[in-house]
Amino acid sequence: MTETQPSTQCPTCRAEIGTEARYCPRCGYARTVPGGVSQPPGAGAAAPSSVLLPTRPSTRGLVVTVLVIAVLLVATLPILAVRALFFTPADVVEGYFAALRDRDADAAWSRLDDSSGRAGNPLLAARALRDPGYTPPERATVRKVDIDGDEADVTVGYQLAGAPVTQQLKLESGSGLVDRWRITNGLLPLPLPASALPELLVAGNRVTVGEGAQYDAFPGTYRLALPENPLVELPQVDLVTGQQSPDVTPALRPAAQQEIEKQVRAWLDKCAQSKTAEPPDCPFSYSGYYDVTSIAWQITKYPELRIELGPSLTGTARVDGSGGQAKASGRTSSVFSPTFEDTTSFGVDGAARVNASGEVEFAPAPDE
Repeated sequence: MTETQPSTQCPTCRAEIGTEARYCPRCGYARTVPGGVSQPPGAGAAAPSSVLLPTRPSTRGLVVTVLVIAVLLVATLPILAVRALFFTPADVVEGYFAALRDRDADAAWSRLDDSSGRAGNPLLAARALRDPGYTPPERATVRKVDIDGDEADVTVGYQLAGAPVTQQLKLESGSGLVDRWRITNGLLPLPLPASALPELLVAGNRVTVGEGAQYDAFPGTYRLALPENPLVELPQVDLVTGQQSPDVTPALRPAAQQEIEKQVRAWLDKCAQSKTAEPPDCPFSYSGYYDVTSIAWQITKYPELRIELGPSLTGTARVDGSGGQAKASGRTSSVFSPTFEDTTSFGVDGAARVNASGEVEFAPAPDE
């Protein structure tokens, strides 16, 4: 008879194995041999409990990763933004003309070398570019870029008032984490017309006018006008940066001329209502051989007026006229000529000015 081998059950697959067997013949489980000696690691097949399974990521690790990415973005984005604005001289020039096109004076100024100063110049204020009287350059295009160390020359072409303009801009780079290019000659002179006008409006901004007055301005065209004045107006004139100022001659407003003529007629009509031979403060009178007992006046022809601006051009206007006629008729104390009728010629002398209420007012010249 065959002696039966002692056996036991595999703890993993429940197969019968001998008590002296080192491994399960079915699943390969490594068991402890008698005497308490364990099999060395790796001597047999790995137990099911040692199989590697997918692990769940650590929440703390995710938070740390996100924070690191955020810090990198915060540190990098400003540098990228600065590089986008100031990376090359061409970028600065293109940004400058883009700011002018957008009528953003602050953005345009940020691309200039600020050594020239901005305070005290109304044409560099934000409202100057926003005014409808300002027209920015059109079709600005960078044509050539020459860089020599920390200096650069950029040739740009654009149109002003329908005419082509070529301008060479000079730039210098600064120091710092990122070199910043700045335009050193981005402003252009805007000569103002020489006249006796004390003030002008340039693109809606009040500027003082003097002998050879000149302001630096952003490239563009600027509409010239007068401060509100009911007596005088200017022809429509656009000043172009970098070009010679056109001759500008103020003129009497048509509405002001009509108002002056109306007031002169009203004054003469009031004189004609007088019942005396010498109406006071009036340009006509009657004198005869006999005393006049009653008299009536009638304007038969109003004088032709000439209205000329005075030396200040905006404050007063000289008013004179000739060729007026007035007919006097009435009764006398003479029994030989109890009635009379006579026509006299007269002229007008006076001035028109803007009064304290801002209205045009005519006043006859006082009798000498």
